[in-house]
Amino acid sequence: MQAVANRGGLTITANTMNGNLQCKENVPAPVASNNVAASFQDQCAQGGAGGGGAGTPPPVLSGNVSCNNLTIGAVSLDTVTVPAGASCTLNGARLNGSILVGANAVLNATDVAVTGSIQADGAASVAVMGRSAGGSVQIKQGGSASINGMSITGDLQIDAQREPASASGNRITGNLQAVANRGGVSLIGNAMNGGMQCKENVPAPTGSGNTAALKEDQCLGL
Repeated sequence: MQAVANRGGLTITANTMNGNLQCKENVPAPVASNNVAASFQDQCAQGGAGGGGAGTPPPVLSGNVSCNNLTIGAVSLDTVTVPAGASCTLNGARLNGSILVGANAVLNATDVAVTGSIQADGAASVAVMGRSAGGSVQIKQGGSASINGMSITGDLQIDAQREPASASGNRITGNLQAVANRGGVSLIGNAMNGGMQCKENVPAPTGSGNTAALKEDQCLGL
């Protein structure tokens, strides 16, 4: 197995190979653990920058976590912060806090329950699929955004995104707001107790099947 010259962050876990595991020229270096191979080379060498070879246990995470090029599974944590430029994948995590995403960072979250809010300011990409947020979901001034199948106690705000953004199948106690986005916004099948406001988006949002107490501006026909 070979991993060479990747630039987005790479996690290599629990693979078995008859040959070698070689990692080189990756920025940042891979996180490698619990793999079985004939040899571990370069960044994946045991004890090297890649985080170890066969038999090296993954880090034990608790409390507040800086998710810097990590994949985090179904564990209980407090607040998760994705530093500027980092990548973070959450699968089934339960957070007694919030998710905070920094500039040019990437968040991929699936089946995550958050007692607080999800906030991204200037993130390169945010994709959240399923489960809940006890506060608001606020995605602002970044690249792409996808919020699907969430139960949101507060508001959903998608503002000033440069790349395509979408929200579908969300249940929102508060309001949905999409303002000044430039990459296109798709809003499908969202239900909210509050209002649905869309303005200053170029192009105008598309979508259907949304229900709200009040629809305003570009959201009127959605």
